[in-house]
Amino acid sequence: MQTYITTSFKDYKSAVREDILKLEMTLRGEIKDSKLDVYKAIFITSVVQLIAILVGVLAIVKFMQ
Repeated sequence: MQTYITTSFKDYKSAVREDILKLEMTLRGEIKDSKLDVYKAIFITSVVQLIAILVGVLAIVKFMQ
């Protein structure tokens, strides 16, 4: 009876370990995807700001002429 409980506990332990590893890999993938999305958003925002600054400078130059 004792060996059955030990074997069952070992099986349970390995199953839990596998589940935790799968969850960890899934979370790492999701974190990596969200990081890439944040980087893309920052890049697009900076490009839009650069365009807005250039348009503002051109408007000031045109107004001064």
